[in-house]
Amino acid sequence: MTAPLLPPGGSREAVRRMPDARLALVPDCGHWARLEAHDRFLEELTDFLSGLEA
Repeated sequence: MTAPLLPPGGSREAVRRMPDARLALVPDCGHWARLEAHDRFLEELTDFLSGLEA
């Protein structure tokens, strides 16, 4: 069973509605960014978390 490709438009709309949300589109990556693009995932996550207030 495969999941259809979801266009990024829905994600962009969700981010637009959430004040502190960010969207990182990772080319050639499926649903498991933390495994398929480990370094990029950690970079995006670290950048996001470092911008949060304690």
